[in-house]
Amino acid sequence: MYARVTRFEGSDRATLRRELDEMRNQMQRGLTDESIDQMAEQVKGQFERDEVARLVGSINRTIVLADAEKGSSAMLLFCDTEEDARGVDRLFRRDVARRGRRQAPERGRLRGRDRSDVLELAT
Repeated sequence: MYARVTRFEGSDRATLRRELDEMRNQMQRGLTDESIDQMAEQVKGQFERDEVARLVGSINRTIVLADAEKGSSAMLLFCDTEEDARGVDRLFRRDVARRGRRQAPERGRLRGRDRSDVLELAT
């Protein structure tokens, strides 16, 4: 299993809370054609819709850690294969870069992005 870890700092408290609520709602709805279409539109010209659907579908688990008071957050996305983790990284890197060009400062700054092997330990 592989994880993609992304960290943001300096977000406005209210903006981060709103984005967390939006993420929570989207995760509860699950992966829909509408959400795939929205992401495909955001990376149009760089990824085909079918590839977006495959890559987003390869994410087995998502964990978001956030401290709204400090304006910091981290997102962990888990995939079964290194190839999928690399593809998800490329997909989200393009999306973050696109949004970053017109991103307001209250959304925070990208402070790190890593890919890691995941070792599961049973206790």
